[in-house]
Amino acid sequence: MSLIFCRECGIKVSEYAKSCNNCGYSIQNYHHQKRENETVKYNNSAWIISGYLTPFLALLLHPMFVLVALFIGSFNIVKGNYVHGLIQIAISIFFGIIGVFVNLFLFIL
Repeated sequence: MSLIFCRECGIKVSEYAKSCNNCGYSIQNYHHQKRENETVKYNNSAWIISGYLTPFLALLLHPMFVLVALFIGSFNIVKGNYVHGLIQIAISIFFGIIGVFVNLFLFIL
């Protein structure tokens, strides 16, 4: 059992106590605020933007960029950006298929 300091009066209180014995401050609020501070939402715009740009490389340069785009989309899903990740995977597959046909057409010419 560890002791924590009350945010209101500064007295040491058990971490399992519901409220401070001295001032009545709710220790449960302390734990709730602590959990909110520990939970950091992933929001790195560089990965999100690169997930949208990489499928265009598959379309313009080489279809193998689809694998990179699929990885970035999957990475964004794992980190909590579900909508961006799913859209990126769908665009990657679509542009990958088109990229294969464009490259085959250019190879024939």
